[in-house]
Amino acid sequence: MNPYDNLVEQFSPEQLKCLVLVLLKEQRQEALNKLLDELKLETIKQNDCLLFVYIQKQANEGKYKDAIQMISTYEILDIKYCIELQTIWNECHYNLYQMKNGIFPKEVQRFRIRLKNPFPMTIWDGIPTKYAIPIPARKILESFFANNRNPDRTEKEDLAQKTKLCMSQVNTWFKNKRNRQKPKDEIEEEIVEECIVPSTIGGDEQSIVSAPIENGVEHEFRRSKRKRKSN
Repeated sequence: MNPYDNLVEQFSPEQLKCLVLVLLKEQRQEALNKLLDELKLETIKQNDCLLFVYIQKQANEGKYKDAIQMISTYEILDIKYCIELQTIWNECHYNLYQMKNGIFPKEVQRFRIRLKNPFPMTIWDGIPTKYAIPIPARKILESFFANNRNPDRTEKEDLAQKTKLCMSQVNTWFKNKRNRQKPKDEIEEEIVEECIVPSTIGGDEQSIVSAPIENGVEHEFRRSKRKRKSN
């Protein structure tokens, strides 16, 4: 018997985590798979990182039911792994559907699959989310935005603490919200600028004509054409 066969089992959970992260960074998938195969399940489930890569390995190997069972059974505390496992959870169910029906589910079918197979509490806190932001956090941001569209850094840090989001999420949310909620007069000004067209009405050359917004644009062009033809 090779005395080094069970050497990996002598590593501490933190040492194993470091080893796994190095293998992931160097993209040494074969070595990582061999390492995971040598570990006992009791060792794997003690560390979120090990558990995550083991479940990921099962999904990549087409063991979708095993991956689903692992996700449902063992609680993951690290939120970044929870988010990635939510994606794996959905993809496993999509692939099981494909195996059964011979075709990958379309958007409506995927939506129904997600409704039928909600995330287990091992990877979800039960709080509904919208675009990866919990709805309670979104309400706090919406309430603040109604009074202040451009918070300073101190206010953003306070919002990040209240919503339990990171600063980049808060920054991105406000940036996207401002882009979607431009003032009405600013939007109308942009439309008017786009509708400025060259025109020669009645034989006298004019520099520009500011066309009316919306359907009026088409009417103005038609009226100009009729006048040119009559002359």
